[in-house]
Parts: sequence; C-alpha cells; structure tokens
Amino acid sequence: AEEICLIGGQYNGPAKVEVMIYNIRDDLFTTADPLPAGLRLYGAHGQIAVGDVIYFSNDDFLFQTYQISSNSLTTITPSSPTEIKHACLVSDGEYVFAMGGQSTASGQPCTVAFQIYHISGGQWLSTSAGNNLNVARAVSACQIHDGVIYIFGGYGPFWRTGLDSIETLHVGSGSEIPNNLNSMTWTLLGTGLSRGKSGIASVICKDAPDDSNIIFLFGGHTGSQYVNDIEAFDTATNSLGRLPFDMHHQRMSPLV
Repeated sequence: AEEICLIGGQYNGPAKVEVMIYNIRDDLFTTADPLPAGLRLYGAHGQIAVGDVIYFSNDDFLFQTYQISSNSLTTITPSSPTEIKHACLVSDGEYVFAMGGQSTASGQPCTVAFQIYHISGGQWLSTSAGNNLNVARAVSACQIHDGVIYIFGGYGPFWRTGLDSIETLHVGSGSEIPNNLNSMTWTLLGTGLSRGKSGIASVICKDAPDDSNIIFLFGGHTGSQYVNDIEAFDTATNSLGRLPFDMHHQRMSPLV
C-alpha cells in the first residue's frame, strides 16, 4: 500500500471527524470527506477488524463484535477471562490477541494480562501468568508481523502517565499457537519511544521499497499534552526513529 488513512481520534475532549490520507511515496497529507455526524472512532482503544467483523472491548468491560455487512452487534460470552477495556488488540485472522487494558480490579488502572480468543472455535485459550506482559499498560499501540506481536507505549500504573517502552512476543501461527503457550514470554526491548505516550495509532507498511517492514506510529498523549509525532519502527532490526516531520494536528487514537 502507498497510502495510509487516518480517521477520527480525539483532541481536548471532543471526537475528531477529519479523515486524512498520507501518501508514503509523495510524503504528502491530503484531506477526504469527514466522518458522519455522531460517529466516534478511537483507533487505539481496543478495536481490530477481521474481514468485515470488528472485535473490541467496550467501556462496560464487555468483549463484543460488530459485523459491518449485517449491522449486528454480538457480546462474546464469557467476555474475557480477565475483564478489561481499552486493551490492545491484534489478529492473525485465526486468533484475536488482547494485551493489557484497564482492569475492573480495585486500585489497578491497568493490567499485564495477555489473552487469546480463537475465532472459529468461539472460545478463549487458557493462558498463564508466564504469558503476561512485563509492564502493565492500557491504550497501547500494537501490530503483528511474521508471528511476532509488537506493543508500544500506553499509559502505565498511574492513570494518564505515558509509557515509552516496547515489548515483543513470538506467538507463531495457526496450530503452533496453542502448542507454544508454555514458551510464550514477552521481551522488553532496550529501545523506546521518543517520549512516553498512550493513544498512539499504528500501521505496518510491508515490503517497503528497501524490502523492510516498518511500523509507523502516529500521535498520542503524554499524560499532559497531545502530540503530533510520527515514528517508524523497523521489525528487522527492532530499531526506532522519529521522522523529520510531524502530522498537521496533535491528536490521540486516530483510526488507521
């Protein structure tokens, strides 16, 4: 893909309605028609699309699906072994992986929980404490590539305190995943974001011109301010750098 679409997000309270298109080769932002009135999309707040079905953890700590073609909403039961909202979700098409999130537990604004939902089987796999994240986090950014999950930032043990840390986990693919559970351990990388922030939007650009696979990270909130940063993470080298230009507007959680 040569274009990245940023949709909605939040800035100083109200939802953003702008739709912006970034052309990678031309290094240019353009605007498209805005979102319909009343539609609120927060991309980094626990959503992932698999086909025409969107999986998400809502503000009532329920895990739900919305099917676009049938305009139907379904609550998954049980919602998740550890009740969460604002978890980071990724999918390989067969499983949905839920990392962290805000917990219902008293005094714990976020959790280290790692949870796996089997889409066709309609059930959660049994994970253990050994599969959990190193750092409790919520409203993080994440991607999956070649059987490895990458998770960036989020807010930590104290509400709205941005994290700069990055973790990775090798999960494998297909039938390997349930068999690999006993050996799945998150790695906390030595490199980190340019600053601590939550509500980052992310997208992976596969097979770029130099054959690299780059995860682009957009915007976020440090805990005290919205930012318009753009950072790029190279999955081949686990290295990260901030681009020499920023987005036009500060925002957190646009949908990419």
